[in-house]
Amino acid sequence: MARSLNSSGKLVLLWALSLGTAFAVGIWVPTPIFKEANPPSSADETIDRDTGSKVSAPREGALGGIGSDYPEEGRLNTPDSPNRPSTLSTLLTGTASSLEWRRAMFEAESLDPQNARDWFNVLLQAPTSPQRDRLLGVLLGRLAQTAPVEALDLVGRIGSVSASESARNRILESWAERNPNAALVWIESNRGSTPNRMFRSRMESWMNGFAAVDPVGAFAHVIGLGESTQADRRLKGDLIEIAVETQIANGRLGEVIGLMEGIPEGPVRTEALQELYQEWAKQDPLSASRHFLENREEGSERIAAGLIREWASSDPEAAASFVEGLEVSDPAFSVAISSLIERWTRYDLERPAEWLNQLPPSEEIDRAVAVYSLRASEGDPAGAMTWAASIASEQTRARVMQRVAANWKETDPQGLETYIVENQLDEETATQLREARQGRRWWNRF
Repeated sequence: MARSLNSSGKLVLLWALSLGTAFAVGIWVPTPIFKEANPPSSADETIDRDTGSKVSAPREGALGGIGSDYPEEGRLNTPDSPNRPSTLSTLLTGTASSLEWRRAMFEAESLDPQNARDWFNVLLQAPTSPQRDRLLGVLLGRLAQTAPVEALDLVGRIGSVSASESARNRILESWAERNPNAALVWIESNRGSTPNRMFRSRMESWMNGFAAVDPVGAFAHVIGLGESTQADRRLKGDLIEIAVETQIANGRLGEVIGLMEGIPEGPVRTEALQELYQEWAKQDPLSASRHFLENREEGSERIAAGLIREWASSDPEAAASFVEGLEVSDPAFSVAISSLIERWTRYDLERPAEWLNQLPPSEEIDRAVAVYSLRASEGDPAGAMTWAASIASEQTRARVMQRVAANWKETDPQGLETYIVENQLDEETATQLREARQGRRWWNRF
């Protein structure tokens, strides 16, 4: 009997030792879990690197609707994917793919301002990169819906100068949609020594926001801007273009035409009309061209050129028919036909050549022939030289032939020499062609 009790005691002792060992292991050995780059303990609270204070990561409305809480295994749950890793965790590791960054950008656009603020503070801890800086700008743009001044104050924490300014413009556009006067006051109050180019960019962002919700008010404001300097005129012209484009896009063509009457004669009015007809031509080029002919103003050549360029981008044959209806003596004819050929030859060389061949040689079409010659010289220098030689103006003809020769020498110098010999060119012309050099300024003249 004692022997039996002794065995039982040993069993009890072994059981106690096993239990104690298991307890010790449970204390000192962590439970195996999926190791995430940003586990729950660090995802819920991160340290702000600027202030040293703890920042709580948002637990609701995560990027893309990712789950409202952090499960124990360190993953975020979504309705369509129960064990989907946190987008935030992926971005914080510095190993996110370009697809993940694009997804985060898209999802950030739908965040409410509070979540945008929270994610901004957390993503400041992510490794610096162009993608991170752009995403921070998107988040501040969302925050600007309710706290634009705070968003502007946070811009400096992005780091990159260019990304910071891009974010600032995004904020100003958002602010202008809700309170254009306050946004404008901020821009003017913070102008200081801001370069003109940067100031103009901020004003354009402001106009984009303002015109999106109140195009008529935006247009009226811009009309009242000063024109005392070249920079003022340029800014005014750019802002008018935005206002016109926005109104036409919103189907308010009639209002735009009426507002044009309030713009006094001058470069700004010309630019505004040019923008009007170009935007109109994108939707209804025939109606735009008819309105232009019925309401032409003196010095409207640039307006005709812009209208034709836009029209020729979609239907060059129809644009050519319109140009044919203009009188050759009309100052608009020369610039319109050259604009037509410049745009048409981007897509085709054969039809523009056939169309030009129907027109009698004259100085009025010299610019168009020059444009065609330079474009054709890229693939058919011999044919381009024949076109260049047909230009009526002696000065223009010499310049274009030299430009074609310069292109020809780059691809087939012997072909150029053969052309010179077979056509028995005079010594001066032959020397000019042999010594011709490439230069962008030749194209710019036409």
